[in-house]
Amino acid sequence: MNAPDATGSRAQRALALVLAGAENTMGSGLRVLDSWVESDDTFCLVFTSDFTGEDRGVRGPVRLRRVVDSGWTVEQVAEYVLVSELGEPLGSLADELEFLDGVWWFTGDHDEWKEPLS
Repeated sequence: MNAPDATGSRAQRALALVLAGAENTMGSGLRVLDSWVESDDTFCLVFTSDFTGEDRGVRGPVRLRRVVDSGWTVEQVAEYVLVSELGEPLGSLADELEFLDGVWWFTGDHDEWKEPLS
């Protein structure tokens, strides 16, 4: 796993915060396997979790592709990812996973559900 540059793009800074905070989410069975930045505002995180929805046929790692929302601070994006997208079981969101070329992709919560955390 490559450590992202905490002084680089918005995506690099958000990913660095997510990785630093993931330790506190590990109690939920989260295991980070890999991470990378796709663009200045998009990062990916490969993880497994005790709650990834095996009852829905989701087995193995899930790839989270996340845009660093404009209008949010990098800290707000990282906190939202940690609390609402990684820290919670996927539950009904497991239906939002897309299976492409043998890989499960999750793009995060629906936009209409997202509100910056204060």
